[in-house]
Amino acid sequence: MNETWALLIDRGAAVSFAGAAVALLFVAFSGFRRWSPRETKNGKPVPFPLHVGIFVVFVVLTLTLSQILVIHGRNAVLATLASASPGIRVNADTLANPQALLDALREIQGTAAHHSHATHRITVEIQSAAGSAQLELGRDSSRSDEYWVFLPKYWATSTRELGRIHTAALSAY
Repeated sequence: MNETWALLIDRGAAVSFAGAAVALLFVAFSGFRRWSPRETKNGKPVPFPLHVGIFVVFVVLTLTLSQILVIHGRNAVLATLASASPGIRVNADTLANPQALLDALREIQGTAAHHSHATHRITVEIQSAAGSAQLELGRDSSRSDEYWVFLPKYWATSTRELGRIHTAALSAY
């Protein structure tokens, strides 16, 4: 997927999220009592409210487009890391031993949630012949060697993780 498509998908995810928020307002303020299947109108069941269906469509669209960008972002980062010797900077500082962090980033993978969240974010810049990538690594709230990887380039991947890594290379940050 090229950059133009990725940006269009990202904008689509943001717009569909906004659409879901607006539809949710309609759902919340339209009165749930009227939707009871026991109530009838002229002897016929009350139809399913259109705005509930629109809300569901927007939510599914947002999640689908966001997942497409997560996959694209992870593949783009892995392509950048595939270079023989990419340069890496952490919070604008050059690491003394970047190989441990590079190895961990090459093993990025989606993992099941374990009732924690990302805390302090660390900015990681990667430069290679294949391109560049700016990542944010958020330290896990319960596991100090686990980091959530975010790609702030896109709206959808700035809050949804690309995956997680395990490393002690960033313990000083």
